[in-house]
Order: sequence, then C-alpha cells, then structure tokens
Amino acid sequence: MITEGYPLAKTRALQNYAFSRKFYSPVTNNSPLYAVDCEMCLTTARVNELTRVTMVDEDENTIIDELVKPRNKIINYLTQYSGITKQMLDPVTTRIEDIQAAFQRLLPPDAILVGQSLNFDLHALKIIHPYVIDSSYIFNIHGIRQKKTKLKTLSSLFLGEEIQTAGMDGHCSKEDSVASLRLVKLRLKKGLFFGDTVIERYENKLMQYARELAESGNPIEDLSRERTRRERKPNRGLVGV
Repeated sequence: MITEGYPLAKTRALQNYAFSRKFYSPVTNNSPLYAVDCEMCLTTARVNELTRVTMVDEDENTIIDELVKPRNKIINYLTQYSGITKQMLDPVTTRIEDIQAAFQRLLPPDAILVGQSLNFDLHALKIIHPYVIDSSYIFNIHGIRQKKTKLKTLSSLFLGEEIQTAGMDGHCSKEDSVASLRLVKLRLKKGLFFGDTVIERYENKLMQYARELAESGNPIEDLSRERTRRERKPNRGLVGV
C-alpha cells in the first residue's frame, strides 16, 4: 500500500481525510468485499476532485451511487472520462463530507474495499481504509510490476466482457466498480498465480530450481554452492545505487 501511494494515516498532508470507520476488526476469509469507483473533475485548486462515487457489495447490489459537488470551482468536468456534465452537477447539494459519513455508517468493521487503482479513488474521497485489494495490482500481463493495464483491457481479457464503450460520453462508475469486483472475485477463485505474470515467472524459476535440486545427488550441498555462486556474481541492478 505504501509503494502504491495509498492514504495510510492522518499526517499533516492528510489532515482533511477521514477514516472509513471509527474502529476496525481483523479480516477473515468471510470478510465482505465492497467495490468502489469514483469520477472526478478538475477544480481551481488544480487537483482532481470527486464528482461521483459508486459502491457495490459483492453481490453487485448498489450501496452508494451519488453525485458530489466540490466546494472549489470546477474548471473542467472531464466529461470524456467521467461522463459528468455541468447540467448534472448544478442541482447537487451532496458534499464529500456526506459521502465520508455514509462510508462510516454503511461499512462493516472488517470490510475489504476493492477497485481499479483504488488509491486514486480513496484520495478523491479523502478516506483512509486499511483493507484493500487493487485489481490493477493483482492482475499483471506485462511482467513488470510497475506497469498497469487498463480496466477495460483486463475486463475483456479475463472476463470476456466489454466495458467503457460510450466513447466521448465517458465512463460509468457503476460499470467500472462491478468490473473490478468481478476481476477480484475471479482471482480469489482461481488462486495466487492466476493473471499475474510477475508471480508466475518467479513460480516457474522456483519450480525449475526445485527440479534441478531433486535430480542432484546432494541437494543440500548444491543449494549451498548455488547460493555462494549467486552471492559472488555481480548484480548489475545494484550498480550506482
């Protein structure tokens, strides 16, 4: 969560953030999943601010689906991405504090939030939550951990479902939240190595190494010798660090 930039604690930089609950309980295999997706606009504060939030439970029931009006003046509705227009937001009175209160009221203490690049959504919501599963992280088709794949592509590849087909009319946060939920549930069903080429690569290397050791007459001695060889071998990745 740290490397992905998730809000983790109320520091000075996060002084306006709220915890999603007043208290939490440990997660278990039965902890409920809630998928979250947000749409945003650009304001005079020169940051992306919340304009719509959707939350669905693991049965895809809509728990929250609200338009939200920022306190700062909007200078770009980002309609081609968000689907939000001035006409939609003009009559809205809901503020971000109302959404934060709804999270605190509706989420169980062991809730796991899921989403695609969920860190950006939590920053838009100004909410801190300890338990998350990020579909952009657990699915990796590039073999490079830092390289993310769009939700639209993941949905097509792994679910066989086409989303975000509205073109310039923008995305739908309900559709995106359901897609990320389905991806996470699929990964949980299929297991640790499914859909992640980074983990698969390490698994294959370990399996190959295990086979080599099993075929050796003295696997313990070979293991020690291999470790010594690797320690002596220069690591180019560390040069200049």
